[in-house]
Amino acid sequence: MPNYKDSNNKLYFLDSSEHEYLLPAGCVEISDAEAEAIRAASIIPATWIDKRLSFYPSIQQQLDMQYHDRINGTTVWQDTITGIKQLIPKD
Repeated sequence: MPNYKDSNNKLYFLDSSEHEYLLPAGCVEISDAEAEAIRAASIIPATWIDKRLSFYPSIQQQLDMQYHDRINGTTVWQDTITGIKQLIPKD
């Protein structure tokens, strides 16, 4: 599948070169390697917030933990959140 980019490095892909008229003006064909490099450069690295969010239990699960901690005198919720914060510290 041919790869194309415009002057702002926005990528375009076509099923075949027969449909090049669908591309915006000024697009040029590029190699697969160049397309992959553009894709890799456009990926925004995950921040500590993004990483923590992927580990945190859902709000519903956290509320359930807090309820059971209150009833049972345990600290499961606090231990869970503290563990995540220690695992993924702020930058």
